[in-house]
Amino acid sequence: MPDVVVIGGGVVGLTIAYELAQSGAQVSVLDRTEFGREASWAGAGMIPPGASAHAPQSLQSLSIAARARWPQLSAELRELTGVDNEFAECGSLLFPARENWDEEIAEWSGVPHTVITDDPVTLKELAPTLSPKHGTALHLPTAAQVRNPPHLRALTAACEKLGVTILPNREATGFRQAGSQVTEVETSDGNVAADCFVVAAGAWSTDLLKSTGVELDVEPVRGQIRMFKCEQQPFIPLLEVGPRYLVPRADGRVLAGSTEEWVGFEKHTTPKGMEELHKFAIDLVPCLAEATVELTWSGLRPYSRRGFPHVGRAPNLENLLIATGHFRAGLSLSPATALEVRRMVLEPETGPTYPDLLPESNSPSNH
Repeated sequence: MPDVVVIGGGVVGLTIAYELAQSGAQVSVLDRTEFGREASWAGAGMIPPGASAHAPQSLQSLSIAARARWPQLSAELRELTGVDNEFAECGSLLFPARENWDEEIAEWSGVPHTVITDDPVTLKELAPTLSPKHGTALHLPTAAQVRNPPHLRALTAACEKLGVTILPNREATGFRQAGSQVTEVETSDGNVAADCFVVAAGAWSTDLLKSTGVELDVEPVRGQIRMFKCEQQPFIPLLEVGPRYLVPRADGRVLAGSTEEWVGFEKHTTPKGMEELHKFAIDLVPCLAEATVELTWSGLRPYSRRGFPHVGRAPNLENLLIATGHFRAGLSLSPATALEVRRMVLEPETGPTYPDLLPESNSPSNH
């Protein structure tokens, strides 16, 4: 079995390490900070039933594979570590966000769904605390959720139990190469050699890969979240309007998110962002006006300008794989992304399962 170094200790990197270790590979994971403390920790844990019908076919297939894997992965982690990530199939209600509502409906034509039109009574049955002024929505019954922090704790503990070497606070700064092979990753605490390397460093992947001649289109996009605390869970399904959402937890907490801000690597909340999320939350569920605001935070999501993630072998290096650019879907797509990376590491002679998602190089040497 090969020695593999995974660069990035978020949900994608940790899941890759878990799957590789399960197969017997010797794996090390390093991260510039503590594990799972960036976009993975900041997210709301939403798991859609699939991808938009307008997405590339490979992304649709990856999304379906990931959704199918979530229940089993959650059970495996709970059995191995005793940590429950609170995976639950809760369903989702999507409310009109654009003038062309029919187009929004068509995006979900490939998954189970029900269109509810001008029927506040039916919507109140699904979400009793929903404002009565909302009567039209798309119901996706197989949407699900997990809680990010316990899921990351479970992944980290599972990796440790499987013998993965955990290296937090060790920043990767570049690579050493010999021909078409990477030989070492350069870090803030010395170089690390391996047979294979996987870059899953989220928004930090672009700068890291420049030394290899690969220039990705991945950049950080800030997302802010506001968390309310209610006495009991006020509704069950996820509530979504375009990029904004409310995610209810079983313990009465409700996450309101999220902004999309191109501000570079500035990770902090803003009064404007918090005010917008507060108004959005109360418009959908008026009783949240009486709830306690418990926490606010933000994260930097890895946005790929081409509109979908990079998953696969680097275009100019045989033993370097890339798994980044998932934007808002890093957690939801992590199970299938990890299985694909595991297959490519352990079966390097095989072709890609998701050819549309292969990394592209924009470096001059590849033009």
